[in-house]
Amino acid sequence: MNPAEPEAAHRVTTVEIFFDVVFVFTITQLAGVLEDDPTWAGFGRVVLVLGVL
Repeated sequence: MNPAEPEAAHRVTTVEIFFDVVFVFTITQLAGVLEDDPTWAGFGRVVLVLGVL
């Protein structure tokens, strides 16, 4: 293999894109929860959901 040649391109599957979108959506929703309840209880809820995720 010639070092100047790029490696074979890795194709992204639909399932990988789906889980990426779900993760980003979850982060945005948890940011909203923390914005509405900026207490230790709200932070605990966010950490709990991230732990489950």
